[in-house]
Amino acid sequence: VGGLAREGVLGRGREDIGTLGTEYGAGRERVGGEFAAGREEARGRYAGRTERGLGMIAKLGNTERKRIRKDFAEARKTRLADAEQDVIRRGMSNISTRREALRQIKNDLDEAEQNAMGQLADRLSREQFAAFQGLTGTEEAVQDRLQTGQLGASTQLTGTELGQKAGVLGDLRGTDRAFVGQTLAG
Repeated sequence: VGGLAREGVLGRGREDIGTLGTEYGAGRERVGGEFAAGREEARGRYAGRTERGLGMIAKLGNTERKRIRKDFAEARKTRLADAEQDVIRRGMSNISTRREALRQIKNDLDEAEQNAMGQLADRLSREQFAAFQGLTGTEEAVQDRLQTGQLGASTQLTGTELGQKAGVLGDLRGTDRAFVGQTLAG
């Protein structure tokens, strides 16, 4: 009878350990799923922010390009008209001289416009890079915090599981010793 009782207690103890493993495994899986959902939600939120931020910089760049084109179009009109009047006032009626002076002014303005557009492109590239780094850096920091939280929760669950299993094993060993003691005494 003692041997059957002992096997019954040991069997229930093994079942308890198996149940603990299953329950804690499900708990870790649930926690992992919750953290994964949090990471996915953050990823989506920050992806939208990054796209909006870069889109805003692109819109500002388009506005600035339009302003540069408009300013240079007005400058061409004004400077070419002024230059033509200056050539006439000076009495330079030679058509080729007048054309050469106007062509030089137009070339100078074209080159200045190209330089302004190049400087704008450089500035926009730096701003987009800085914005991208800032926005994605924030996203990565959030992802890192979520990952750290998940690892901490999983470690805590594993530690608690192992502690409870050790307790059950200790109880089983104590029960086993008691049975052995009774068997030897009986």
